[in-house]
Amino acid sequence: KGRDSSGKQQACLHHSEFPCSPPDHKGVHKKRPWQIHPEADKCRVVWDAPEDDGGCEVDSYILEKCETRRMVWSTYSASVVTPYCSVMRLVEGNEYVFRVRAENKMGTGPAIESKPVTVKTQFSRPGPPDAPEVTKVSKRPPVLERF
Repeated sequence: KGRDSSGKQQACLHHSEFPCSPPDHKGVHKKRPWQIHPEADKCRVVWDAPEDDGGCEVDSYILEKCETRRMVWSTYSASVVTPYCSVMRLVEGNEYVFRVRAENKMGTGPAIESKPVTVKTQFSRPGPPDAPEVTKVSKRPPVLERF
């Protein structure tokens, strides 16, 4: 504290008195890995909030996706406010990697990256039908049924 030439009091606040920095995701994977629930052309991606928010509340997350065969990252959303998101318009059968960065008023923290996941429907293609079975023989033509 001090006074300036006009006699007004001045206060000087140092950054160390009110520490705030970008969020840090260190140790996030030790708590719980990513949860990714793939479907035919979309998937639900869930991650943990950073253990260290840098002293300021996390405002939002930046979610990026990368198709592994192309290895080009693109921002899916720069304003996710929850630690989960449904990613739409994916190509069935393709493999993707996701990464997320937390943001607060001081900046953006480091990215954490998911393991690769293949987007596919939860149902599999049915196999060929079983051979027909004769269930009744008479003078009339046989009746065939499939099971």
